[in-house]
Amino acid sequence: MPRYEVREIIGRLGVVGKLIRKGFGLSPVIGPILRARFKSVAYDLKIACLEDEDQGQAAPDRRYRQEEIEETVVCLKSLMDDVALSSFIAATYAQCHFIGLVRNGFAFCDGVVRRGGSAEDAARLYSRTVNQILSQAETCEHFDVIRFEDVLEDPFAVSEKLFRFLGLEPSTLEHLRLKAKGKRGASGDYGVGFGEVDRHYWFDREEIVRALDPRIDKRQADCLSLSDRRTFGRIAELELARFGYLE
Repeated sequence: MPRYEVREIIGRLGVVGKLIRKGFGLSPVIGPILRARFKSVAYDLKIACLEDEDQGQAAPDRRYRQEEIEETVVCLKSLMDDVALSSFIAATYAQCHFIGLVRNGFAFCDGVVRRGGSAEDAARLYSRTVNQILSQAETCEHFDVIRFEDVLEDPFAVSEKLFRFLGLEPSTLEHLRLKAKGKRGASGDYGVGFGEVDRHYWFDREEIVRALDPRIDKRQADCLSLSDRRTFGRIAELELARFGYLE
């Protein structure tokens, strides 16, 4: 990964980024120039990971070599509205594979409300994003959709599934790397599950079970008020039902 999300990479591009946002990245006239600029910056950011203490690790006991990281494919992360940029990404890179990650909408709503947003806004954003993912899954040549809850239940099984989807050999996958993030505690408080926020840590098949919290979605959903839960469920009912999130 180039360390930064798609929105952050575009933000670094100034006027070029603004043109991409306006849809000119697919223009037959200036599109190739905009795509080349995005691709160049993403590549430079990927190579810069060599000098990053956290991002430069290829394995728990080994760092990337220059020639090794040069040969890796670019892995980009798009959140929410940036999912709409998939056509631009597909035009920028040959042989694109897209992975849509969906999680329980009520847990997502808790995160939005906790940051000061409304349940209604959260529901409309969730509904719009899920429908974009489902639409792209039907129209894109290489697109797979997974549930966040399935990752928590058996991360190595999901990883092996994705490796097969990407045409890679999963048998060498002995460790997974997780990013430390804030989460709801058992009493509803908010803190860090492990390590230092925004740093990555390696886990083997046994350790990762202790690092992941399979009840995190329920804990977040339970923090919603009854009013917010009803509002979110009413607006995003179809999308919640599609992935089995309606009780």
